[in-house]
Amino acid sequence: MKWFLLSFLFFLSLLLLSILADDPNFLSASNREKLLFLFIDYLPWLLPLCCLCATLITLSFLGVSGEWLGLKACAVSWILCFRTFFLFGLGLTFLSWIAWQVEDHFLEKKSESVKNSHLIRGFQMKIGASRAWYFETFNADSYEGDNLQLYCYDEQGNDAFRIRAKSASWSENGWDFQDGRFLGFSSRIGLPTIDGQGNGILWEDSLKEDGRSGKKTSPQFSKLFDFLKLNDLRDDPTSHLLLMKNPKSLTNKEISLALEKYPNQSSAVLFPFLLRSAQINCSLASCFLAIFCGLLIGVSNSHQSFGKIILISMLGIVFFYLTRTFFDSLGERGIVSHWTAASAPYGAVLLLSVLYWFYKEK
Repeated sequence: MKWFLLSFLFFLSLLLLSILADDPNFLSASNREKLLFLFIDYLPWLLPLCCLCATLITLSFLGVSGEWLGLKACAVSWILCFRTFFLFGLGLTFLSWIAWQVEDHFLEKKSESVKNSHLIRGFQMKIGASRAWYFETFNADSYEGDNLQLYCYDEQGNDAFRIRAKSASWSENGWDFQDGRFLGFSSRIGLPTIDGQGNGILWEDSLKEDGRSGKKTSPQFSKLFDFLKLNDLRDDPTSHLLLMKNPKSLTNKEISLALEKYPNQSSAVLFPFLLRSAQINCSLASCFLAIFCGLLIGVSNSHQSFGKIILISMLGIVFFYLTRTFFDSLGERGIVSHWTAASAPYGAVLLLSVLYWFYKEK
């Protein structure tokens, strides 16, 4: 526990020094909440580093004092000897989970503070090859947009219908359009029309062949409307709005919502968000894994000097973050799966620790 706390203070000091180098006024009273959020944000990543260093340093001092040699002489398994370390790692895993929940609370609070001012210009939604939405401006809080152009296509990519509206709004019951024009095209699925009440689309059989061969056609139905309600049009803008943000600025719930509701599940847009979700899940076991790797390395170097143990721990940390940076770039581009990208750095460190232990034992 002593070496864990000292390691934690050391890495936390390095973090603060790097922040103060960029912003000397960061520790002012106005930035207290921002500082607390930054601490919570980095906590799940600092804990495994502290676990690794504390484990290696503890074993080093056990070796210097001869206690580790005495334990080996009693023929007691090192895993059994250090079971308290693993229990400590499980406790820190729970602490990491709490840190993620607290961070989500801060993100939700921050999101609420910027409401009524989130106006997006040039907002677009692509629903596979079926529909394309273009808004001049869209309010991300009220789900209302101005100057809409909606294009709908059939299975062959031909125009099915278009809607131009001065404004449009989304609710759980579908889309409502105001002050616009509806254009229907003859296609393989029929001719779309609307009634005078503006309640949905009526599909009529069409014998006209224009447009069925893939050629560009003119609209066969055109009508102005004051109000048009389409309950069957279920294109929820929530996921599109969430995917416009940085994955690190979203809560776990928002990431899950964006991944669940996005219409094109194979889109490259989802890769960074899938990676972020996998990283959060993998990080929950990082403290336990760091202690295990530290024990593998430490039991083979318990007779080494304190300086060499520190060098080994620093090299392990650098190796982990270099590996993580490499696999993050692969995961964000979809070259490898998000689970592979998130777990590979932990697996690489574990493999290296096992190989090092076998080498030293021989």
